Amino acid sequence: MKLTSIATKLFASAVICAASLSAHAGYKQTGNVEVSSTSIKGSFGSARNSSDTRQILSISDYGNLVLVFAKNSSGTIKTCTTSEQTKKEQLRGATSDSYLIIGLSGGTCSSVYVDNSSKHEAKR
Repeated sequence: MKLTSIATKLFASAVICAASLSAHAGYKQTGNVEVSSTSIKGSFGSARNSSDTRQILSISDYGNLVLVFAKNSSGTIKTCTTSEQTKKEQLRGATSDSYLIIGLSGGTCSSVYVDNSSKHEAKR
């Protein structure tokens, strides 16, 4: 009888875990392009799918230099470049489903965060 009780508890725990996982399945997050004097943020899919026709987010790789270009829905443009190997590798790892947060210091990309995740809006 004790074995049945343990099996029941394990089964109940498994059901609760499965239910909590399914609650997150298909989670979607938009990431419209945002620019400020200190950062660039946004996802490629949200920029491409935006209804305003202005948003652009791009990474251009010139080998020894990588350029990030962003334009928000108001038409404000920010760019930055990096020649630092680690940051170049991070930016090269971005995909069409990526979300970026780039720190700006003048025209230099001072920090780079690339999130490759299914939660970000895909380009349509």
